Amino acid sequence: MIPEDFIYTAKTALCRQPTPNSQPTENLEIRGVFCHEIPLAACIVALVDVFDALVNKRCYKEAWTIQHALDYLQVNKGKQFDPEVVDAFDRLNAQG
Repeated sequence: MIPEDFIYTAKTALCRQPTPNSQPTENLEIRGVFCHEIPLAACIVALVDVFDALVNKRCYKEAWTIQHALDYLQVNKGKQFDPEVVDAFDRLNAQG
């Protein structure tokens, strides 16, 4: 049986992604799930998953530079990504 907290984390990670009809200011409240209600683990996974997809080559796209991907995270901070998670990611990246 899958633990209930894992299912909740997975569902809220999916809610983190903007929908085609959402406006940037609505992204943190998609489907009634507010930013502070989304588990930290889901916010981290959402950011790291996108970052990994951006900086690695795929069959349909070239890899972005790390700086380009970091800029993307900044542009989408508070829209697609939790601002505190983006800031923490930046701090870790600056430390090397």
